[in-house]
Amino acid sequence: MRARAGRYGRSRIARELAARGFSQETAASALAQAEKQEEAALTAAFGKIRDASSSLPPEKRRRRIWAALTRRGFEPGAISAMMKGESDDDEIQRDS
Repeated sequence: MRARAGRYGRSRIARELAARGFSQETAASALAQAEKQEEAALTAAFGKIRDASSSLPPEKRRRRIWAALTRRGFEPGAISAMMKGESDDDEIQRDS
């Protein structure tokens, strides 16, 4: 699960561990380790998806990024904060 922690959020990892029949204790330990890597994983995934959808109109790009990140199991609040920061950067670039 260490490799998955670098790409996915805690909720997706928790679902996969439960589906594979791991005990609650084992899952809790894995999720604690994943929590340490989650911010870096979110940043990397966000950048990759943003770059791949850069040719789309802004609203469609935001929807695509949101959907992809939620499927990867990242928390909605963290995704919102990341996207808010991106929107602020877009505004700064347009004003320049």
